[in-house]
Amino acid sequence: DELLKSLNDLDGLQPRDIIVMCPDVETMAPLIRAVFGDGEANETKGWSETANLDLGNAAERTRPGFPKIPFDIADSTPRQENPAVRAFLEILRLSTQRVTAAEVLGLLSYASVRNRFGMGDDDPSLLREWIQAAGIRWGFDAAHRAAEGRPERSEFTWERGLDRLLLGLALDADDHMHFADVSAAVHLEGTTSRALGSLAALMEALQSQLRGIETATATGPVWAKRLITLVDALLLQHFDKAWHTVAVKRTIAEVLQEGKHAWSTDLTFSAVMAILEDAFEQVGGNPRFVSGGVTFCNLVPMRSIPFRVVALLGMDDDAFPRRPSTLSFDRLPTHPRVGDRTSSDDDRYQILEALLAARDRLIVTWSGRDPADNKARPATVPIAELLDTAAAACRTKDESLDKARGRLLTQMPLQAFDERIFEQAASYDRRMLAAAHALRGDHAPE
Repeated sequence: DELLKSLNDLDGLQPRDIIVMCPDVETMAPLIRAVFGDGEANETKGWSETANLDLGNAAERTRPGFPKIPFDIADSTPRQENPAVRAFLEILRLSTQRVTAAEVLGLLSYASVRNRFGMGDDDPSLLREWIQAAGIRWGFDAAHRAAEGRPERSEFTWERGLDRLLLGLALDADDHMHFADVSAAVHLEGTTSRALGSLAALMEALQSQLRGIETATATGPVWAKRLITLVDALLLQHFDKAWHTVAVKRTIAEVLQEGKHAWSTDLTFSAVMAILEDAFEQVGGNPRFVSGGVTFCNLVPMRSIPFRVVALLGMDDDAFPRRPSTLSFDRLPTHPRVGDRTSSDDDRYQILEALLAARDRLIVTWSGRDPADNKARPATVPIAELLDTAAAACRTKDESLDKARGRLLTQMPLQAFDERIFEQAASYDRRMLAAAHALRGDHAPE
């Protein structure tokens, strides 16, 4: 809402002229995508077309969303950006786990896994019902259970559960639904059988690719070949998302075949996992920094090149200045000396950099109230000091410092559908307008 207001108020302002910085963009990224990925395309009516909305106007209430602002998130890692990376790492972790029904169903939330085995978007919910009916709990088979220190029995394993489901597909509904020592779980027929075949193929591929991987040792190039084969066997992306799996294989090759780990020294599976997880957490050169939309990024030194609008997001007292973890063998914090570098001083300097970078407007947000008990929560100390300095500079002769400080602050209600927001013309979201209208008990005119 504040950015939309700025785009409306400042002549010639474009999304590329705005930067939003926060202490931890990784934490904020899902929320940023949820909010800024929504909205309707802004074509010819300007950014402010939803300001001063009328709660009783039925035509306004039926229009969804708010003007959409283009945006990009810099400083994001491959794990955040690429769902195939997350799917790949979850598959590898299965080798050290019990392969429960919940873990396999979690894999089906990734489009790359569903694509590889020909599943539709609705198949996971159907498979969930069948898995429950078949009594599948954990373990590939009896041998897998024995390896986990449990009795070597096949009941409640994937092998027995799939046998029960496949038997329900093979037998007619009029049969006794029992063959040898296996009882069919449910009777299946028609096109739904395709999903069952996909599930059976997935479990076969998982067992084949993960067999013995936890205890294996090999050189970097050998591991790279094996893991790239695993990616090809279990992940597939179509069309414009094909780069997802290509990026996974490229990273595997770079760190295990061509990098410093491509030695002849044997690596264990746990070492390979640590190497890959570190590689997928590295922030690479992100080409989307200042690329046409609003830029979201971490608050880091030397980042604050001039922008017309600079926003600092999430400047809560418990989030900033950041408190890095201290190593147990680091004696500098316990024996400080004059001139030692401190993270808190660095963060205070970054606030100054951001202030100097703002050419037209500086926006600072924090959680001013506790959502549980509504008690006031302070801003971080550097922001409180900045607020006091600005209030002292702009107050009138007879105005108190607290009153001047209050003029610089805007306190928003907790709920986005609170009617007070729309009375102040401070929101651009038509759906929240409709909620406020319903909360007030008004009815749309006929």
